[in-house]
Amino acid sequence: MATIRLEPIIERQEAPSAAEPMPGPELAPEGETIVDGWRLQDRIASSSAVRERFVATRGSDGQRGILTLYAIGAEPDQAIYDLLLKLPRDHVPEFFATGRWQERAYEVAEEFKGGTLTDLAVDPTDPAAVAKLVGELAQAVHALTEAGLRHRDLRPSVIFVRSRDPLDLVISGFGSARLSEFDLDIVSPLETTRYMAPEAIAGGVAPASDWWSMGMILLEKITQGACFAGINEQAFLIHVLTNGVHLPESLDERINTLLRGLLARDRRQRWQWKEVQAWLRGETISAPAADRAGDTEGHASISLGGKQYRSANTFALAAAEATNWDQAKTLVLRGAVASWAAEAGFEAAIAAGLRQILRTEDLQEDLKLSISLKTLNPSMPLIVRGNIVTPGWLLDHPGDGYSLITGPAPDLLRKIDPDDWLWRLKVRSDTVRKRLDQLEIAVDEDALRVHLLSTSMARLAALWEERRKLFPDTDHAGVAALTERRISAEEDLLILLSATSNQFRSVAEVIEEAEKEASAAGLSNFSAEETTTLLGRPRREIYQAIDERIQNFARCGIKEVDEWADQFRLDRRMPLGRALALLCVPPETWKPLPKQGYVSTILDFFAKRISGGVLRGPLTRMLIGKSARIDLTELDTSRVPAGEILDQLLGRTNRIVNLDPAAFADDDSLERRLRSLHSHALLYKRDTGIDGLYLGFPFLIMRDHRPNARPRIAPVLLWPVRVSPEVGNRGHVTLGYGRDRNPDTEIEHVLVNPALEGMVGIPEARRWQEAANELLTHASLSVQAVMDAFSRLAQPVGNELTALPGKDVEVAAQERQLVPAAVLFHLAFMGQAVMKDLETLRGLPPTATALEAALRLNEQQPEPSASP
Repeated sequence: MATIRLEPIIERQEAPSAAEPMPGPELAPEGETIVDGWRLQDRIASSSAVRERFVATRGSDGQRGILTLYAIGAEPDQAIYDLLLKLPRDHVPEFFATGRWQERAYEVAEEFKGGTLTDLAVDPTDPAAVAKLVGELAQAVHALTEAGLRHRDLRPSVIFVRSRDPLDLVISGFGSARLSEFDLDIVSPLETTRYMAPEAIAGGVAPASDWWSMGMILLEKITQGACFAGINEQAFLIHVLTNGVHLPESLDERINTLLRGLLARDRRQRWQWKEVQAWLRGETISAPAADRAGDTEGHASISLGGKQYRSANTFALAAAEATNWDQAKTLVLRGAVASWAAEAGFEAAIAAGLRQILRTEDLQEDLKLSISLKTLNPSMPLIVRGNIVTPGWLLDHPGDGYSLITGPAPDLLRKIDPDDWLWRLKVRSDTVRKRLDQLEIAVDEDALRVHLLSTSMARLAALWEERRKLFPDTDHAGVAALTERRISAEEDLLILLSATSNQFRSVAEVIEEAEKEASAAGLSNFSAEETTTLLGRPRREIYQAIDERIQNFARCGIKEVDEWADQFRLDRRMPLGRALALLCVPPETWKPLPKQGYVSTILDFFAKRISGGVLRGPLTRMLIGKSARIDLTELDTSRVPAGEILDQLLGRTNRIVNLDPAAFADDDSLERRLRSLHSHALLYKRDTGIDGLYLGFPFLIMRDHRPNARPRIAPVLLWPVRVSPEVGNRGHVTLGYGRDRNPDTEIEHVLVNPALEGMVGIPEARRWQEAANELLTHASLSVQAVMDAFSRLAQPVGNELTALPGKDVEVAAQERQLVPAAVLFHLAFMGQAVMKDLETLRGLPPTATALEAALRLNEQQPEPSASP
């Protein structure tokens, strides 16, 4: 057994990050630590605040690798690994394993004997050696940029040397990486280093950000570290954000041009692959001029730390230093800085902003100074006592961090920078609080406050996956609405991670329920161990497994289980315990009905022929006018908001909604239209036996490529509803989901608009149907959930109930818009009754029916003749 040795063996001089190094894991002094089969041997020296590295050996075959263990809150995105595994190995390492250990993410990559770029000596006087380094670094950065990957944390210690002659560099350390196709994404950094681009420090990430980092690495190598000698890390970053990087005057002219191009503070002017290639070929190419401090001196001065300042920028930089902090705070709090800004003749908005900060209540004194300095110098990041406020700072100071993102500070910062990342955290926090009230979910307040500080979606998703495996089910409707979503938003994850555990059902409870269901159905082969394994899968995968078992109307021969399957085909959902019990029936037991697939195909063909009749009317162009169609927003009142009415209908429960009589007070025609809608539906049902009353929600707006084509305004889903006006009592109407229940009424379910197939084509209509099938497996739904379900098929236009657009709505050719509008209407089209009958026939076995004879299914196939 090898003992872990803590002496550094590779990274001896890694440049420190701006955060304090994190403490290492507790390692047994006389034992060994094994991470999922990898035995840790030597710790690799690192001052990074978000990761540790170890040389490790795989116990099964002796394979050596570098194991990186990430700090809690610095969760790498699994999508990054998925991409890296597809890229050529030219400039990225081979990954042997990824996973989690003691609630921390880890990765194991190939070991590089050549060390890191930190250990690589480069002769700055040798143009060929410099060009070789520039070329290899540029190729590595370009390979990532072309794949849409933003590294965000390039530094010498994450660039490994695969070989020195010829030079072969490999980029590692993807814990902060992000996939993006946009010119600028707003993503707050996990930690800050002196190699980080100005926009990255300020909370953005762009393709040009990694090229800045390459420029800083080259500057360090070419000056042999002299440019960073004796600097204060935080002060240096603040200076870079404000004034750019100062280049030594002694640099070679070509090197100066290269570095000016790579270190352009404006990312839009910064050099990237095309310009670096031209430079390597020796071409003459212009670069942005060196940044000059844009200090505009005022008419008056202010004293700080024994010095006089006339420039707002330089004063702000000096005041941000820890040594000057308390004195600067006193100046701000007594109004001296605001008075100086007015006397100095700076823009009037600066002095007004400073006075507004002073008047702001519930704002901590340190933050009053922090925001005042950013008002004087908008290029600066938010700084508290000499430290840049980053996500890491928030997590290190959870009390102050929560007060910061929920107090008045983000509102003030947004006036300075509309894209401020702290403002987005405040908006997210407010959204979470509102959704908690709407869904009536109880949370652990302390846990919620900590989770609200997290900016790592990957970390939140990983934590929820761990919790879901412990608590896979719930009886709480609000929690169920979040757990069943196919794609979870950050707000969903924050709520699920903070919800109190008594709102969930544990693995043991679900297994006990499954065992009872299996026993009641007479299933003797139930295995708690196998069911526990199956329960580790997401609910949608469990439902998908059921779909595969029961396709083509397969039967297992167990009456109760076959009834479960039939109900699942209709409802598209099932209690989790029952689903697990159904899956304990072996796959080979399920047998498709004889000839059922053939019958379904024929009947489906006839249904499509008849569906041509729906390509006109409300299913393709819904308009609200004098017809008996009611936009749900017309029923909106302060006492019974239309949004709440819609939520009740989407919940698919038996509860009815009493419409507010005040909705009809100002518009007599509204109640007449609603009663007319009810009478039309009643008469049609008497004549055909079909209840055609539906709520259309949401709506697809599209226009085909024809020049004069009118926009289509089509409901995506048809929700069966019932309207019940009281006879002789005006203004009293109830609305509910589903049909009136009686023995002669067949249960109806949510339908996908049958006209979609003719509007968007069969392949795309199939994708709409698949999205609807997945959506309707959820126990309860919300407007947001429905909009999200179809967001990949059409562009959502908001996520709150809105009025249906009129006939003059404009939409570009081939554009798809998804509008959260809801309309009550009566559906009556030629062929509807026939299609309804065909749908019923598809769900019934043809054995011993007239259909069997009509399709000649009972004819015996001739036996093959005997050989002569």
